[in-house]
Amino acid sequence: SQNVVDKKLVLDQPSSKPLDNQTSENLTKWLDNTFLPRYFNDTSLDEMSYMMKNVETLGDSRNYEKLKDTTVYQEKGQFIVFADVLLTDKATNQEEIQSLKIVIENDKNNKNIVQSIEHY
Repeated sequence: SQNVVDKKLVLDQPSSKPLDNQTSENLTKWLDNTFLPRYFNDTSLDEMSYMMKNVETLGDSRNYEKLKDTTVYQEKGQFIVFADVLLTDKATNQEEIQSLKIVIENDKNNKNIVQSIEHY
């Protein structure tokens, strides 16, 4: 039988242990309440530029519902978040879960800035 490799391991899994503290809780809340709803809906790129290094949104075809699962790592001054997000298709109401790897840094004012997002 073939071993199933965890997708997260394929994506250069950070060597550190997952964070489980106020910092990870704050990041998770920020993603859930602020960043992800705007990222998946058609928010102006202007508004997104305050939260993202390379600004993009995913248009307006899906509704962001909620974060299903997150694991937060801290490495070299960055936070690496593996997140499963629940979305619904606006046309069909079909639910779908997308897995994301989100790299976040704090700027000099301690604001969260998304450096990169990978869908896997």
